[in-house]
Order: sequence, then structure tokens, then C-alpha cells
Amino acid sequence: MIERGSVSPASAAAAHQRWWDENARIYLSEHGQALAGSLQWGPEGVTEADLRLMGEVAGRSILEVGSGAGQCSQWLHSQGAHCISSDISLEMLKAGDSALIRVQADGYQLPFADRSFDITFSSYGALPFLPDAPAVLREWARVTRDLVIFSVTHPIRWAMRDDPADLTISRSYFDRSTYIERDGQNQVTYTEHHRTIGDWVGAIVTAGMSVAEIVEPEWPAWNGETWGAWSPDRGKLFPGTAIFVAKVQ
Repeated sequence: MIERGSVSPASAAAAHQRWWDENARIYLSEHGQALAGSLQWGPEGVTEADLRLMGEVAGRSILEVGSGAGQCSQWLHSQGAHCISSDISLEMLKAGDSALIRVQADGYQLPFADRSFDITFSSYGALPFLPDAPAVLREWARVTRDLVIFSVTHPIRWAMRDDPADLTISRSYFDRSTYIERDGQNQVTYTEHHRTIGDWVGAIVTAGMSVAEIVEPEWPAWNGETWGAWSPDRGKLFPGTAIFVAKVQ
């Protein structure tokens, strides 16, 4: 059953731990190869090697939150960074490179001391699935010395249908109700949370950081692939991804 409404942080976290544990193999069989060998910020295929949002990473300590199997951390490791890959799903972490340090953790509570890392980042991980964005970002800022960087579905994408060929607006950009899936026992199995650009900026500021940059990648001419509801046709008209670079105070 699909509905729009609200859920508690505990319900959302529990639902996504179950969902990713149960679907890890399927997700990685479909997308694992496409994600390997780079740090991709979104379905457009734009990478950290293209944008250099982190600057020089060699020798820096970096935490990835919502890492899945840690493909992004693997690329950073190959560039000389000291990485820890963290995710709520043990099954996703098990699929990661054994050369990486992998830690099972909820994005709200990271088992690290204050200012342990130069950079904390997430590519489509954790934040879209958790209700309280300021609380999550406050925790990420706590363990970080320099930058918090994250990419999410661009808010305008939420106004569109899931059909990648459909270019019509179907929902209000300002409708912040949570997308919720439930099973036959009415248990929450999956959630995603819509926030406007202004909401994300507010969450960053509320977490005690400042906005250094917002990147809205254009769809590259070389990428003819469709990924879920993202496609070249849509990418020519509006961004599918928003990347936020926040400076820790």
C-alpha cells in the first residue's frame, strides 16, 4: 500500500534497514557495475573527478554515510584518502571491498568522536529516507572538521511522475508529505521525504553549518541511459540531482 503522510524517525530507520538488507543483492546486481570505479553524485553520471567538490583528497580522512556497498569510498581510497564506509544495512556493507573499514550505523547516531573526519559525505544515501534532516546533519557536522557534502533527488523532481518519459508536472513542489509504502500488516516498509531547496538550506543552517555551494548538474551529452525516473529527456529540461556543500563552523 502506498500513501502520503508522516512517519517517526525510528519507524523510517527500521524500515530502511529491513528494505536494504532484503534488497541488497537485487540493487547491486542492477546498479553495482554502473557505480563501480568512481564517486558518482547522481544518475546523471557526474562524478567527483569532474566536480572536485572535496578538493585534494589524498591523505584526508573521509566518512561516507549511507554508503551501500561503498563504491564511492573505494574510489576515494584509490585516490589516497583514508575512508570509512558506513551504512544502516549490514547486507550492503558485506558486499563492500574488504580493504575498506566498514561500520554499521544509523545516520542519526555515528559512533565516532567529535571532529574525527575532514569530510563527511553522502551520495543519495540516508538523507532522502530520514524524516529529521536538521538532526541528521547536526550529527554529521559533529564528527566533521571541514566539509559536509551530500547529494539528493532535486526537489523539482518530486513534482514529476515516476515515468521518465513524462514531462508534465503532477504534484505541487510545496507538497512535503512523505511518500510511504506499507505491507499487508500495515508496517512501514519504505519512505522518502521531499524537501524544497529552501528546506535543505534551512536544515544546513539549523545544523550549525553554512552553505558553500549548491550544484545542479546538467545531464551530460554522452549519457544516453535512463535510471529509474531519471532520463536524458528530462535532464535536458531540469536537474534531477541537487548537491549541497556545507562548511562546518
